[in-house]
Formats: sequence, structure tokens, C-alpha cells
Amino acid sequence: MAEYKLFKVGLDGCYDIIAAETAEQALAHQLSLVEPNHYSADEVPEVSEIDTDTVEKFETESGGFEYMTYADYLADFKYEQPAIVCWFE
Repeated sequence: MAEYKLFKVGLDGCYDIIAAETAEQALAHQLSLVEPNHYSADEVPEVSEIDTDTVEKFETESGGFEYMTYADYLADFKYEQPAIVCWFE
């Protein structure tokens, strides 16, 4: 199983958190999922690495919300290929 990092990919407060081996893979994965006109010709989504110790507010299986680290949130995640693991709108 390959090692992965977490990347924040998007613009204007709407972004995906993508597990990928490189920033380039994360960007390519996000672009492969959006409509062709999602970004204008002069827009390129911003990509930045996220530390797994970063704390965010995540929705739980019970429907509530809880603050936890990405490491805790993804404790059972098995990386196989680039994937969106969560998103913020």
C-alpha cells in the first residue's frame, strides 16, 4: 500500500480534501471530477498540503458534528489511489 498525504484543493472557500501521493495527483483527481466549465480558463484550483494533526469539525455517523484531527477521522481509511476523503462548502 502506497503512502499518501492530504491535500486541500479548490477555490473561494469551496474545497476538497484529497488523499494522494503528490500535489499533482490531487489536482488531477479533482479536475477529473468537476464539470469542464467549473473553473474559468484563467482559474487554477489552489493546492496545499494538510497536516494530519490539523483539527476540523467533521460530521459523525450519528449525524452530529465533532472536532477531531484528520488522523483520527481517517483512522480506518485504506489508501489505494487518489480519493476525496471530505469536502467543505
